[in-house]
Amino acid sequence: MSASTPLAFPADDKLPPAQPHPASERLWLGFAVWGILALAVAAPRALSGFESPGSVPTIYRNAGVSWIEGRDLYGLSGWDFVYFPQSAALFTPLAALPEVPCAFLWRVLNVAIFAWGVLALTRLAQRRAARVRFLLVSLIAVGLCWSAARHGQMTLAMGGLMFAAAAELDRQRWNRAAIWLVLSVAIKPLSVVMLLLAAALYPRTMLPIVLATVAAVLLPFGMQEPGYVWRQMTLCVQSLQVSVEGGLTATWPQLFAIASAVGLDVPRQAQTVIRLAAALGTLLLCYLAKRRHPSSSAILFTVALAVGYILLFNMRTERNTYALMAPLLGLSFAMARAERHYVRLAFLGALALTMLLSHPLSRRLGEGSEDWLKPLVCLLFVVAVVAWTFPLRGRCQKNAALQPLKDGELTGPHDGAPSGARRRRDPAKQRGSTSPGHNASARGTPSARGR
Repeated sequence: MSASTPLAFPADDKLPPAQPHPASERLWLGFAVWGILALAVAAPRALSGFESPGSVPTIYRNAGVSWIEGRDLYGLSGWDFVYFPQSAALFTPLAALPEVPCAFLWRVLNVAIFAWGVLALTRLAQRRAARVRFLLVSLIAVGLCWSAARHGQMTLAMGGLMFAAAAELDRQRWNRAAIWLVLSVAIKPLSVVMLLLAAALYPRTMLPIVLATVAAVLLPFGMQEPGYVWRQMTLCVQSLQVSVEGGLTATWPQLFAIASAVGLDVPRQAQTVIRLAAALGTLLLCYLAKRRHPSSSAILFTVALAVGYILLFNMRTERNTYALMAPLLGLSFAMARAERHYVRLAFLGALALTMLLSHPLSRRLGEGSEDWLKPLVCLLFVVAVVAWTFPLRGRCQKNAALQPLKDGELTGPHDGAPSGARRRRDPAKQRGSTSPGHNASARGTPSARGR
């Protein structure tokens, strides 16, 4: 009887023993896909010799140049540079380059960081489903993050660091996880959701996160005069306030756009209450997943809910921000394919196709549909992940492969099973199997070594 695992993981008895680094996988094919994406989005702008004044690389480069020259970073319009001063300071090596080379290198680096994070998530998934392949996940993710990569959205770098931190949490490398999380927040504040979840669910990350945060706060003071840095931090607070106000007065593609589409106008105070309730609900679900599921599965579930919260409840979610969903849809699709779960495969394929064709679909669906179509897809995906992770009892009885762990059952110790629980017995050993093939496969699994 196998454990129910998040993101549609195949049942253990349907798969060969999980291998963290399958020898049969050719990673270079997956990296080739990401390399093609990087060149496809970076080369045309470089060859044209023109970069739009309002593009994301230009905004960050202007902030980096302003930092170098000691000029104010913020215009307080709510539409220019609205990030932490640390992101401008970190961008200064690229900002020192001419505009076109800066934009070219940034797009390539942006895609590379995201690809690294997607590989980290894939490795994490392979701890539970060895047949998940980086190539398949990459093909789906590249198709869904194309627009964000073309515009040089910092969301990709932020997401790559978030995903890398998730893999470090599974390895219990708390210092590295803290560094990647704090760095992701420094370049774009949205990832504070994942940082807070990690600190709450994994208390051993708290001290490293605090130390890394202090280092990130002090870093700008070592790169510019203290008076200038302090002024920029003060202006940053004012800029964020203006940005929040703009998020409340304009329509953005997030959860409340779905409500507006059906004629339900949610007041500001009610939106705040809903956001807080959703934050507590997200924390509770992630805590329950950590208690009931192996470490790798619980962390993937936490990443999925963190991304869902960022997209659905951020006041200023943009359409390109939904690129964060790309690797999660790719992983879920790869896992459903490994399990041969065709209904789930069709559902995930429909979600991915809708995301891919959202722009032409929005034009056919009418004005305003671009604000609710992607949030609707994200909401359906999050609900499905929660349902797959915590299946109803009746469904568990019909499908043993989806049943949650019971008291006394547990996977290998490295997968982070609850302390004090008894290890699950090997059914083959109960039957007295002495098959050489069985023994060879058992020796290759962490759970077998734990016995």
